[in-house]
Amino acid sequence: MESPSTKRKRFESGVVIEDQVATASKSGFASKIFRRQYLDEKTADVYFICGPTEERVPAHKSVLSKASDPFDRMFYGPMAETGDVKLPHTNPDAFRDFLQFFYLDEVNLNMDYIVDIMDLTNKYCMPECLVVCGSFWAKHLTFDDICCAYYWAIFYQEPEFIEFCERKISAYSQLVFKSNGFLHCDYIVLSHILELDSLLCDETIVFEACMDWAQNACVRDGLNPNDTTNLRIKLKDSLYKIRYCSMTVKEFREHMDTYNDLFTDVKEYEDIIRMLSGSKNLKTGRFNPNPRSTNIFQWDDSRVFKCKLINNNNSSVFSSNKPLLLGGFYCAPISEATNWRHTQVDMTITEEPKTENSEKICPKIIVSKQIKLDAKEETYVEFADTGTPIIIRPEFKYRINFKPITTGLPFLIINRIREIKLDDETIMQFPQEDNDEDRAIIKRFNFNRL
Repeated sequence: MESPSTKRKRFESGVVIEDQVATASKSGFASKIFRRQYLDEKTADVYFICGPTEERVPAHKSVLSKASDPFDRMFYGPMAETGDVKLPHTNPDAFRDFLQFFYLDEVNLNMDYIVDIMDLTNKYCMPECLVVCGSFWAKHLTFDDICCAYYWAIFYQEPEFIEFCERKISAYSQLVFKSNGFLHCDYIVLSHILELDSLLCDETIVFEACMDWAQNACVRDGLNPNDTTNLRIKLKDSLYKIRYCSMTVKEFREHMDTYNDLFTDVKEYEDIIRMLSGSKNLKTGRFNPNPRSTNIFQWDDSRVFKCKLINNNNSSVFSSNKPLLLGGFYCAPISEATNWRHTQVDMTITEEPKTENSEKICPKIIVSKQIKLDAKEETYVEFADTGTPIIIRPEFKYRINFKPITTGLPFLIINRIREIKLDDETIMQFPQEDNDEDRAIIKRFNFNRL
């Protein structure tokens, strides 16, 4: 048999021969060897002395140097270190987790040390591993630590992690504002949150959250939290990032009754009043005159999940315990007995806050259009086609009304269910109401999770 080098020369000379060398296969043998070296004291040629307890963590110079330039200089550079490497301010458990990146194909990080691990990946110039840390943290985020995660995402300038945190903060803004993590977050986090154009809560809630944050900052620093001068000092320029233009006059005046001296500059106060009144000749100065939008939440066909209603029983009134994007829904045939093939109907979708008191709240119309419902086949009513899916907010109740343009159209009156569990976290609720007159059979919804 000819040697591989001979075959290569013959091919290069234009003579095509049959390749007798077997194609390489992935064996996983090398990975198995590396896994065995992880924290192996028998073969280790360097020890890291970590933390005040000086725990010894074994490693291999050659392995670490191949993945990290700082380690390469440490062990093989002109000023190469000899003996143990002392890391007195490094948590030994965090360093053990960090070493997984050098030896294991799959890492399992401890969330208690995730910030320390990210600091190590940054210190030793391993940007790919920093991204892995961000992705790992994203899978385990809670409302209490999302502001902390956002801080480190900004600090390390990780675009994907920043975008993930901003989407979650925007989608769950009201819950984030109530979290202990928000109350104790760094000023830079507060400032970045207020710059977001997509917070899914009323601006009055944003204002109250800022005041809560400032009062907590005052208490932490031994200042009087009831002194509006102290609140202004803590809020700095973030006070101008609140979108006062999205408040009602009543809401703003109620806030000013509570924080009477928050705006001591008459011009600032007048600018806000002009924004609230919708003045066309508005010069807002330092204030942001633009309402928040929801453009950050784009429909993604690859992330669709369907809410199929059991036995086709549903109500036109629904809510969710999690924020969702509604891309559209399917209506069952109106009635097989009808003489109409297609029927024009006026469809409206309204939104109103969920409330436990008896106060009558006027629903807000968020969609109003004419559609054709098919009498014999399913009809798909789509919102995502225009790039503006409907955002379903947890603190609101939504009602879909269908009003036939043609009189006498028989709508089927159906039984209703109370709730559907979409997954381990998301529940759709269909409250029973006896006064619903306009109904259509909605068989399933198309959603994106936020």
